[in-house]
Parts: sequence; C-alpha cells; structure tokens
Amino acid sequence: MRISKFIVTFGPVHDEIHEGLGLGRLSKGWVEIQAPDHARARHITYAIFGDEWAFDYTPENFFDRSGLRPLNEAYPEGVRLVIPWLDRREMDEIAVVIDETYAAADGDSNDGEIELLQAARDELAMLVHYQPKED
Repeated sequence: MRISKFIVTFGPVHDEIHEGLGLGRLSKGWVEIQAPDHARARHITYAIFGDEWAFDYTPENFFDRSGLRPLNEAYPEGVRLVIPWLDRREMDEIAVVIDETYAAADGDSNDGEIELLQAARDELAMLVHYQPKED
C-alpha cells in the first residue's frame, strides 16, 4: 500500500480552539497526515480535529517545486505535527496497550492520573476503531 502525505491548515480562530494540544499557533504552520488516499486522510483529520480546521491539500498543491516551501507564505512555522499512517501490526500493538490500561486502571477510577489515562485511552480506541475487551 502506497502512503501519501496530505496537508491540513488552520485559521487564527483555531489557535485558541486547539491550544490544549501544545502545538503552538497552528495557523502559522500545518499538520501532515499520512494516509493511503485523500478520503482516509480527511477521516483522520475529522477524527482528531473535528470541524475545527481550514483547508486540506496535496503536497503538489501546497509546496513549491522544491517540495520544501509552502506556496503561501502564511505558514512560516512549518509543520506542527505529523500523523503517521498505522499499519495492521501497529494497530494490534495499540490494542494491547489499550487493554493493558484497562487492567492497570481497574478499581482506581478516582485517581486523577488514571482518569487522564482513561480519557486518552478511550480517545485512542475511538480513533483506531478498537473495542476494548470486556472483563
């Protein structure tokens, strides 16, 4: 399977919306999504950012001939995040980690750190469409 890169940009309003991600000013850079096709790249974008992004591009429509500089100089900070494509083996490894966090957190749901871990685990499970094992 051939994996391609897709570019997602953001407007100034998205800086505040996505502030909690720790990626700086998203409106001054871009996010690279790696996927086999445009439809899957858009699905990943929606899964992570919801409707809170501006435009998506192929590298040919975003970069100059060198492939290094954006055609639009509004993105001086460059790539803010790369979201790699996960193959089946990697997805299976993620499933193991998700299941292990359920086992590790069993009975500790009132602990603040465990609750954060559970929230991250649940987001990851949703993103990769994984249903954790039932005890």
